[in-house]
Amino acid sequence: KELVQVYRHHSQALSNYLKAHGEAGCAHTQAKILRNVRNSALKLYTTFIQAKTSSNVIIGDTFVPSLMDTVLLDYETSIPDAREQEVLRLFATIVAKLGADKA
Repeated sequence: KELVQVYRHHSQALSNYLKAHGEAGCAHTQAKILRNVRNSALKLYTTFIQAKTSSNVIIGDTFVPSLMDTVLLDYETSIPDAREQEVLRLFATIVAKLGADKA
């Protein structure tokens, strides 16, 4: 839960920064730092889900709902230049992991 809060906090800070500086703000150091923190959080989630070999129910019931509420909404509402491709990797990993349970 704390990692989702870190992601949410930095996403909100990035959103506020880009509202103040426009799309050109994506190239600023401050925006790059905020995006780096968000991207690192996404990579941690991806790595955790890849490494979790048992109890996919926990992943599906615990992590996926909060990730969908926070990360996908952020991805949808972000300007295109501020969207992280790591979001797509994370959800591809989730689908692959949970899909393996269904097979």
